[in-house]
Amino acid sequence: MPSPVLRLPLPRWIQPEAAWRALSARHPHVVWRAGAALDFLAAADEALVPPGPPAADGVDAVLARLAERTDAERASSALLGWWGWLGYEAGAAALGAPAAPSDSPPAAFLFAAVGVELDRGARTASVVALPGREAQAEALAALLSEPQVVPISDPASGEPEWVWRHSREEYLGMVEACRAAITRGDAYQLCLTNRIDVELPAPPDAVPVFTRLREAARVPTALLLRIDGWTLASVSPETFLDVTPQGRASSRPIKGTRRRDPDPAVDAALADELRASDKERAENLMIVDLVRNDLARVSRTGSVEVTGLFDVESYRTVHQLVSTIESDLVGAPATAVASLFPAGSMTGTPKRAAVQLLHALERGARGLYAGAAGRLSVDGGVELAVVIRSVVLHGCSAAIGTGGGITILSEPQQEWDETVLKARPLLAALGVRDA
Repeated sequence: MPSPVLRLPLPRWIQPEAAWRALSARHPHVVWRAGAALDFLAAADEALVPPGPPAADGVDAVLARLAERTDAERASSALLGWWGWLGYEAGAAALGAPAAPSDSPPAAFLFAAVGVELDRGARTASVVALPGREAQAEALAALLSEPQVVPISDPASGEPEWVWRHSREEYLGMVEACRAAITRGDAYQLCLTNRIDVELPAPPDAVPVFTRLREAARVPTALLLRIDGWTLASVSPETFLDVTPQGRASSRPIKGTRRRDPDPAVDAALADELRASDKERAENLMIVDLVRNDLARVSRTGSVEVTGLFDVESYRTVHQLVSTIESDLVGAPATAVASLFPAGSMTGTPKRAAVQLLHALERGARGLYAGAAGRLSVDGGVELAVVIRSVVLHGCSAAIGTGGGITILSEPQQEWDETVLKARPLLAALGVRDA
């Protein structure tokens, strides 16, 4: 039976932006999980950041260390526990595929033993802590009970400079190379990606970047995470893996995109076009089969089921084609993370062959993009999103990943247009006025 957590109500509501600034001013590693109704923030002075390039057993080793602590600290909290990311190259290495060298950590996690829950609807705030952390909880409550000032961030003068890793012409050629590989039978589907590197006139304030991303995306949950000098601001709508404390697992791959339109009739037609597209449905179905196979390895026989197929979900800038796969796990949640990682929606099928082909085509690391980020909780639950619709900040630099699934039916110019559509609000969040 999980131990109950300590809960200390604060005397007044506190803005999550103010809580982030108070925590980040005092601790190097900070997390802010923003939800529609509840925000959670926590900080730590130490983090698990494995050194060196990712190794073949790196993901398993990291997950084993995470599970060891959550098992030892089992308590009735979905939000306390490990928060962090697994980078895409760690997943490639775990498959035994080549992995490009990345400047960002292939894995990084902070342990939140104490944090603050902010209920937006009730306008209440409470410090929550694991058993035995009374002194830490009281110190955090005292800090957050002080008047907090949210400073207005003055934007740095100067226009950000940005460049695509692969130009439009190069990307069109890469799409054709993917189609040729599919024609040869080397793969059935490939998730081809590109990257935008941005140089900023000064180190950016992560809070307004995160705020602009959330306003543009309007997703149910978002994540701002700073570990070891790297900051991930993510508004990903894609569930890599959710696991309940009872072991019910779900994954919700996204494959298929259409833009939104201000004209309601045109907008509805675009959603219908997405729903009916042979190319998008085939792309989505191949990833559904891949996820079913990945989950079946760690689930009770006969429990894997597709509970949603080709559902259209609409966000502020895009319509997406989403499917849902669920199962009952037979082992620890960490084994499911390892079985599914990297996300099939970001590789293609077959997974290992796709990763090898994409490594040769993309000629550079994806980094945090196309990895997974979120929490492994002390109550045994997991909430990890695929790292898409995200900005990675480090010093005066920022990185944006974007891409799409390629099938034999793909049209190169449409694939390029999709990457631009996905990247535009991310660039805007960094102050790029004409993306």
